[in-house]
Amino acid sequence: MDNNKITLSEITDQLLSLKDSGVVGIKQSFEDEGVILEDVSRIKRLCDKLDLKLNVKIGGCEAISDINNCLLLEASGIVAPMIESEFALEKFVESIIANTDDKDRSLIDFFINIESKTSIENLDKILSSPSSKLLKGIVVGRSDLTKSFGYGKQEVNSQEICEIVENTFREAKAFNFTTTMGGNIGNSSRTFIEKMINADLIDKIETRNVIVDLEKSGTEGMDELIKSSLLFESQWMRYKAQFYNDIGESYIQRSKTILDRIS
Repeated sequence: MDNNKITLSEITDQLLSLKDSGVVGIKQSFEDEGVILEDVSRIKRLCDKLDLKLNVKIGGCEAISDINNCLLLEASGIVAPMIESEFALEKFVESIIANTDDKDRSLIDFFINIESKTSIENLDKILSSPSSKLLKGIVVGRSDLTKSFGYGKQEVNSQEICEIVENTFREAKAFNFTTTMGGNIGNSSRTFIEKMINADLIDKIETRNVIVDLEKSGTEGMDELIKSSLLFESQWMRYKAQFYNDIGESYIQRSKTILDRIS
């Protein structure tokens, strides 16, 4: 046995520790992450075991196959990416309604990503749209948002971007939506996060895969929590790589065995 291999037991222990620190869910993405369905199913089993939510970002506002996969997985939440207009929101909601029944919708929270300059310019129209009644909340993706304003993603904590995010959350709260911030979450984000908490404008933060409820976590150990969340993500990626490398190696060995029969 390779002692350097990461085991599922280690992954589970890491996730349990994160839960004790305020993590309430895991996020997977069929869009920017290009996650494989089997991987989502595997992490869903872990979430069920540890009583954590699973939110899944679909590939577009009317990604029907992704929506159906979310239903099969019994995902806790569905997130629509890059919603830039009330029409895009309408298409998302129509796709949900056409492919779910009342019971399905009662068990799932629906969110939209606000992650571009165009989204910000159309924010009031999006949030006040009749279609928004289906939504639980919004997720601001700071990386794409920052790049859409012509900056590198290293500027996610700049004063200008922080003001844009703050104003976005303020408007979302006026419509009684929950607010989540993602995009290059790191220790450098702490000051802004604390400001948003004190103003009652932010409910959760998320790294690529980890969702933190700020009411549960508080800010006391936030630096360590963010570090641990990123470490979990790294370990989860390595675990998946190991899994597929092992499968690939078995195929290569099988291929060699077949060729040996020829020679």
